[in-house]
Amino acid sequence: MSSSQWSLTLKLVASPGVLSPLLANLLALQRAEEPETQVLLEEAAPENVLQGIGNGRYDLGITWT
Repeated sequence: MSSSQWSLTLKLVASPGVLSPLLANLLALQRAEEPETQVLLEEAAPENVLQGIGNGRYDLGITWT
């Protein structure tokens, strides 16, 4: 299957304070290199980030502890 026939969604969660220009730049680079991959970004408290990763709600989480 070619990449034009499928798409991927990455569910990303970050705790407050992590959403910064650095993360924005990283997401812009990802978008430029993999435009077929949709990134859904949500902000959540650190304990909810860890819980969401554990229960499969999110694929990737970034938090400060």
